Amino acid sequence: MKSVRNVLIAYCCGQTLYHLIDAHSWVDCIDHDFDIVYTRSAAWVLTGSGGNGVCEGYGYNYPGRGDPDVNVKFTYKLLPDEIRASSKPLCQSTQDQAGYTDWRTRIHAKPGDTLYYAYFANGHTAIDKRGSGTAYGVYWTHESDTMLLSPHDLTPDKLVDGTLHDFDDGNCGEAFDRVGNPTGRAGSYFPCVGSFVVPRNVASGTYSMVWYWTFFNQTDFDGNFTDFQGAGGAAYSTCFDMVIEGDENKVKSSSNQTQSVNKNGSTQLVDEGGPAQKVNEDGLTQILVEGGLTKVVNEGDPTQNVDDGGLTQNVNEDVSPHVGDEGSSMSTTSVFDVLNEVSNSSSFSHQNEVKNLIKTKGNHSNPHPLSPYPIVSPVMDKVSNKSNSSSKSPDKVNSSTSTSHIWPSPIHSMTFSSLGGSGYYSKVIDMSCDGSQQCVQGDFGASGPLAPFHEDLTLSFRGPMSIQAISVFQPSRSGFWQQISSFNASSGNVNNMVFLNNRGDAAKSGEWDICHGNSQSFATFDGQTSSTESTLFKGKLEDGVEMNVMSTIPCGSDCGFSRGIAYAGWSGIEKIFMVKAKMPQAQNGRNIPAIWMLNGQVVRTAQYGCNCRGQGTSGKWKGGCGELDVAEVVAGDTSKISSAIYSFQGARSADDHFVRPTVSYVIYVVIFALESSQLGQIQILTFEENEVDLSIPPTSQLVDKWLQERAGPRVSF
Repeated sequence: MKSVRNVLIAYCCGQTLYHLIDAHSWVDCIDHDFDIVYTRSAAWVLTGSGGNGVCEGYGYNYPGRGDPDVNVKFTYKLLPDEIRASSKPLCQSTQDQAGYTDWRTRIHAKPGDTLYYAYFANGHTAIDKRGSGTAYGVYWTHESDTMLLSPHDLTPDKLVDGTLHDFDDGNCGEAFDRVGNPTGRAGSYFPCVGSFVVPRNVASGTYSMVWYWTFFNQTDFDGNFTDFQGAGGAAYSTCFDMVIEGDENKVKSSSNQTQSVNKNGSTQLVDEGGPAQKVNEDGLTQILVEGGLTKVVNEGDPTQNVDDGGLTQNVNEDVSPHVGDEGSSMSTTSVFDVLNEVSNSSSFSHQNEVKNLIKTKGNHSNPHPLSPYPIVSPVMDKVSNKSNSSSKSPDKVNSSTSTSHIWPSPIHSMTFSSLGGSGYYSKVIDMSCDGSQQCVQGDFGASGPLAPFHEDLTLSFRGPMSIQAISVFQPSRSGFWQQISSFNASSGNVNNMVFLNNRGDAAKSGEWDICHGNSQSFATFDGQTSSTESTLFKGKLEDGVEMNVMSTIPCGSDCGFSRGIAYAGWSGIEKIFMVKAKMPQAQNGRNIPAIWMLNGQVVRTAQYGCNCRGQGTSGKWKGGCGELDVAEVVAGDTSKISSAIYSFQGARSADDHFVRPTVSYVIYVVIFALESSQLGQIQILTFEENEVDLSIPPTSQLVDKWLQERAGPRVSF
């Protein structure tokens, strides 16, 4: 396995497009999506001109990181004398000379939106500490089509969110300090990230925004940085436009599409230079493709093509909302298509993958998203908050079949809130077996909304259990949810999913050693033992048999340390997992079925041995890299199931126990989502077997409704 240091050298020195320490700071990328700005930053940092247009918004006349002179062209520095005398404009350009052409776009938003922006420390945090104690803010005039002209205009009332922020937010990269010691941070290609919420009372219009950072305040410079020959009090600015569409019937989406809501409830998405999509009141989805062709996508091949002459073919009135599902296609591959294609299937990136993607997809390509978040400080545990609620039995279900969404209220819910922040877990570095068992681990930092559950996850199962279907969804670049992985036991169809277990056998797949036991291996059709190749699961696990699923993206050294068969799970802040299953009683044996989710690193090392999770919360970092018990039979009462969560924040559960689904199938819907700009939530919902169609991506409105469900217990950190 390559050392982290070698990998970082390859990134910073093998790419002329990325400038590490020889530059100062500016805002590179503005977007609604934290993952675009931070987690997947390699897509616009390491791909040269291929990264142009990945982000939703840019500063005035931003040249892009493919320009070798980006440092010279875009750095805008104001010296102390210039600031005092107001002899230099606050912005490098004016609004009417902002250069918003081609891929250089203004950020579009609506009142109440959270916008994220990236800026690089460029040596000023972990390496030389020159950013320590300094602050920045985002300012505006509060009025459209007006600009702040001088640093003297930057009064507290002009701060968009009313506050200044520390330059070192803890998310800045810089993996090594000045003398080459590891800092524990994520890597020098990860930016610092700031955010602000668009005021809810803002009117429609185009607003000039100013990001302004004071490099030193004089006190810090005199007291702490006397060895640095620089200009105390110098400042840097980036100015950018924010377009607000305040009309409720015309809201700008996060992909530069205009969404118009008609009186009859239908919506029309008009892309600036791309295909339009129309979702009618009855759920019918039309994709308006180039040349005037309208394509309607629906499960079961219900496509309706309308040509310029108005002719209609293959009409099917029983249509359901599908966007980006199998059967729909675009005529061109955009930078966003590649980003979703790759990042939805893996949470890892390295230089060779970036080069290969550029070679195969052209300049407009993106690498796998990068892991993980950097170190800040650990979050201390808190007292558990428990609550009770009643719920109805899942076995009293309507046996009639359904081919469309019903979307009723769930029969049970469980909410975990205030997740994430900053902390540590013990990352496995090596698992030697040279005569003595060795589990070599290092403290690893994770931070951000939902941390550590933004990292790649695997779904794990223990029998007795019958699993009818599994689906994984993530949002597309246009904001619609799309199915990225699926399994159906009845049809035998499987997409982007591999079935594994902890039965490693060198003669078949995986490995075994006397120190650490079995690694991951391909599972047989029933999960009982290891297989020589990837095998389709038949849907039934006997008592005590365990199996887990991953994406079909194989891991290399970019996954971190792994052994045996190693695949990537599903990463990102926003994701939805659906499982249709039942847990029949076993006559003998353990009889403790469970569905749980683990950090992918756990199964890639040793699920019940050397791993980043640990046991319970007794470890150095409590629950470590994370475990979510979705539905686990309660010890001592096999008629009940419960949910719990473990991470570096500690452990949480509730006294609310739900009836075990022994006869009829139920559908578990697990939603990972932002709760605020800093924290996340996980919502676990249980539906009756015909109430959710696992093959159809839910709408954003429905997901919002699900996230607001509070009938069951809510447990907070």
